[in-house]
Amino acid sequence: MCHLPEAVKNSEVDDLKERAEQYINHALQYACKSWHKHLVNEPTVNRHEIVSALHHFLEKKFLCWLEVLSVLGAVRNAVDALQVALKWLEVCWIF
Repeated sequence: MCHLPEAVKNSEVDDLKERAEQYINHALQYACKSWHKHLVNEPTVNRHEIVSALHHFLEKKFLCWLEVLSVLGAVRNAVDALQVALKWLEVCWIF
């Protein structure tokens, strides 16, 4: 992603911000940082579909998501998102 050199720390890439702007469009940046905020607003009527999509996302896209957040300097968003998803799942399955 972002045509980064192999096996380097983000801090070792002088033009990381420019690369992120070039290769990670704003829609993807927003989605990676904010999907969990929309999850809590979703009606529980579709909970099976949401759980299935969440499972697919975590199984197939988790590392790509973390990589984007890492390049953006927003890894903390991953912790927040997973906590929100866990709470949503707990509340969702009570009903």
